[in-house]
Amino acid sequence: MRRLHFSHLQHLTELLLCTIVLFALTGCRSTDVTRKPSSSFKIEGHVVDVKSQKIYDGRLTVADGMIRKITPLRSPLPADAPYLMPGFVDGHVHIESSMVTPAAYAEMVVRHGTIAAICDAHEIANVLGVPGVDYMIQSGRQADFHFLFGAPSCVPCTPFETAGASLGAAAVDSMVRRGDIGFLSEMMNFVGVVNDDPEVMAKLRSTLAQDKPIDGHAPGLTGDALRKYVNAGISTDHECSTLAEAEEKVALGMQIIIREGSAARNFEVLSPLVKTHPGQTMFCTDDMHPDELAEGHINTLARRALAQGAPLWNVLQTACVNPRNHYRLQSGLLQTGDPADFIVVSNLQDFPVKATYIHGRKVFDAQDLSCSPLKSPIAAVGHQPNHFQARPISPHQLRVSPMGKKMKVMVAYNGQLLTGKELVMPKTATTDGEENVVSDVENDVLKIVVYNRYTPATPQIAFIKGFGLKEAAMASSCAHDSHNIIAIGTTDELIAQAVNRIIDMNGGQIVVTPDRTTEIALPITGLLSPLSMSEIAPQYTLLTKAAQEAGCKFDAPFMTLSFMALPVIPELKLSDKGLFDVGKFQFTRLME
Repeated sequence: MRRLHFSHLQHLTELLLCTIVLFALTGCRSTDVTRKPSSSFKIEGHVVDVKSQKIYDGRLTVADGMIRKITPLRSPLPADAPYLMPGFVDGHVHIESSMVTPAAYAEMVVRHGTIAAICDAHEIANVLGVPGVDYMIQSGRQADFHFLFGAPSCVPCTPFETAGASLGAAAVDSMVRRGDIGFLSEMMNFVGVVNDDPEVMAKLRSTLAQDKPIDGHAPGLTGDALRKYVNAGISTDHECSTLAEAEEKVALGMQIIIREGSAARNFEVLSPLVKTHPGQTMFCTDDMHPDELAEGHINTLARRALAQGAPLWNVLQTACVNPRNHYRLQSGLLQTGDPADFIVVSNLQDFPVKATYIHGRKVFDAQDLSCSPLKSPIAAVGHQPNHFQARPISPHQLRVSPMGKKMKVMVAYNGQLLTGKELVMPKTATTDGEENVVSDVENDVLKIVVYNRYTPATPQIAFIKGFGLKEAAMASSCAHDSHNIIAIGTTDELIAQAVNRIIDMNGGQIVVTPDRTTEIALPITGLLSPLSMSEIAPQYTLLTKAAQEAGCKFDAPFMTLSFMALPVIPELKLSDKGLFDVGKFQFTRLME
């Protein structure tokens, strides 16, 4: 039986008191966000009933934020009448990757018909701990939108990097008991699960005791180890990179969340599951940057799945129903007695959104772009929390002495979080009478640096192939998962310049060339901007363009860069503590 927490009842009571009357179909004027909406309205269209898998002409009667009645019409509507259907749900997202606050995120995605998101605030938790998660929840309450936040399970994700906070078993136990925490976020430490790590197992037990879902993160895990991982109570995975991997996990009962983000893109490989296993699939973006969010969201994946021949009802089950049911969201599915959460679309092929309703309030109107889910201006968020103690560095600190004949090089790939590994001959040059290993621009072997931003430390240095910069450096304070400063460049001077500017801004992203600098400031924890999505998206487009004009070959240069510090995804990564071999789960020497 589903549990209804006191906080849910309290929240519902507040909604009923605050929404005495609801917006009429044509009466949304969000420039006055405190204006009371009309008490009820009716709307007609082709009703898309996902439970009965039927489409019929009907009239919705909405009052007090609820669908009070759905009345089938005796006379058919014109063929070009709009369709009324449940809204889309993002099955797994780190809002921090959108570089805006949850309220600003909601303001953008409702335009694409998304009414809910399953949110892992893991990124901000690695910077601030529980207060970071609380910040995200509070920001989300500024908008009419269904946010469900989880308790981050791996902060830090491993002991092999330095984070700004730590959430042990006691902290997680306290969080999963809260009514505003709906699940345990992705358990990345699959090694800890398989080996019965006491701290990891305590977190799993706490969550299961509260009858809440546990998200997984187990790239490449297979066989007996995978079975043990699933038997520990972990029910989802969004890290599958092959269909065979996904099918093995499906056979064990897992929900496969098909990801299409800015860096990791698995839709083409995994989309056949929508046809074959519609009851065990969801869509997610995981990590998506603002320029792409401005173009589309879950609606894009639904459209692509249909174009590939997946049945409409399979697609809607994946995009609307499964995440809502799995995570026990308080959102509606366009049924009598449900919350009035639905979207109005022109057709069921492309899903062009005409309007989005949440809690019976019109939060998006294609004819009135001022219509918004915001209850108060984004600027009213207040303080801008952060954790930044890094000191400026000099080019001299980035020098590497040749200590062997061969050098281990990370290999980055477009659209993937995985890296490869190569052994190469290091390129050396003499500086101030000393021989040093330097970037080999001709062969695309560039220096990469990760620098602890929380406490005074020494920059860690390795080399990477794939980014293609010619005479430039790029740096960011978004470096999954602990979010230290990460930088890549062709010379020590440019790298130091980029890193020091990130420190000056207390967080951001930057591209530096000899003749210009392009940057974005992220003063909220070094991850988020106080701007709206429509303001930050064009800035990010310019930043991406600057990296690509400097030679970067990737579609999403900064998203790819951010994952080069994540020591839980194979094969070779660089943390603020050194070069890490994920397969062996231990540090390794740069030279041999």
